Amino acid sequence: MKKTLVAIAALAATGAFAQQLPSGANPSPAWGNGVLITGAFDVGYASLNYKGGNKVNSVAHNGSTTSQIDFAGVFDLGGGMKADFFFENDIIPTSYVTNPGSAALNGTYASSTAVTTTNSTGAQAASSWGNGQVKAGIGGNFGYLAIGAVNNAALDFNQFSNPFATSVGGGYGITMATVGSGYGSSAKVRWDNSVRYLTPSFANTIGSLTYRPKNDTAANNMVSTTPGLQGQSGVQELALIYRDGPLNLIAVNQIDDANGVRDVSGAAQTAKKWTANSIGGNYTYGAFTAYYGHQTMKNDTGSTSNSADRYAVKYMATPELALSVVSSSVKKVSGLKTTMTGLGADYALSKTVALYAKYESVTDDASMLTSTEANGGTDAAPATAVTPITAGFTTPAAFADHKRTRTFVGLRVGF
Repeated sequence: MKKTLVAIAALAATGAFAQQLPSGANPSPAWGNGVLITGAFDVGYASLNYKGGNKVNSVAHNGSTTSQIDFAGVFDLGGGMKADFFFENDIIPTSYVTNPGSAALNGTYASSTAVTTTNSTGAQAASSWGNGQVKAGIGGNFGYLAIGAVNNAALDFNQFSNPFATSVGGGYGITMATVGSGYGSSAKVRWDNSVRYLTPSFANTIGSLTYRPKNDTAANNMVSTTPGLQGQSGVQELALIYRDGPLNLIAVNQIDDANGVRDVSGAAQTAKKWTANSIGGNYTYGAFTAYYGHQTMKNDTGSTSNSADRYAVKYMATPELALSVVSSSVKKVSGLKTTMTGLGADYALSKTVALYAKYESVTDDASMLTSTEANGGTDAAPATAVTPITAGFTTPAAFADHKRTRTFVGLRVGF
């Protein structure tokens, strides 16, 4: 208990420093010595109106953040070096039935002939144990190194480029260029079996390298803890992160290479190398913070080439009340576009408790929303393998219109 109290005090005292670090370094080795239990519960009421009047009202969760219970530890090694670990458990706080379970190691996207997997965390069940960031790290004058399933710079980009980050109204997984759980998707905020290195800060800039070796020795449904029995794409992500008071900037290059990786039938895949580039940031002036993010994504054959833009403004009406608006869009190489507008109000009752309201409206002309969200209507499976940007998504003509709206009113409790 004493170590826990010391760690809590150190975390509070060094909160400003922790904010200078990207997501893969949180908790930072700077915040003390000991073990913490941290997390958040986000619950409320939601209304969903999906494409042509399919409306659902229900008690819901995660309107403003991901509900989770996490274990974190930091240990002083002396000489300015510290080690840490983080074990994240995303939960569903509105259901007692769906919370037990174990994490699914492989993500999937559909074709009529086979299921192709890429070890994507996008497909992990939200109720699974250890289904978020799971890593051990060591830090010192050399920087910071984390190994496991480590948050990557794509998550940092989402946090830099809009006030809602990955929650409702921000456009994450809907209108940014690289949505979905397939190869080349920046909607994957971490990869299994990855390593992330963060450089020391120089001129308020931190460099980031995330790496995962390609493994094509077995079909990628042969998951095992033994090296060589888990097919996976090779990942290389480079980023520069700049933070200096009111100005925060980020640039990210991701390459997800699955050429030669075997599908569940054992056949080597081709034309599965994806490159995503993201640049964005935010600037605070008085009570206002302006945000911008831009993404492009293409594959090595040129058959997919998408671009997206995100604009946002947050206004601190009072020290407790934040008002935000986000506009986001993605354009496919075909010229089709999906757009989104998000509105939000967040009222802090204390440092850890807040009330919020969110509204999101999507016009889905580019078919970015999953067919499972429609009542009684899904598209037929494609005749041939398809790119992950379109796989498993609907055709707008299958529904009465192309619009979806979501409204959330909720309570967020952190600890």
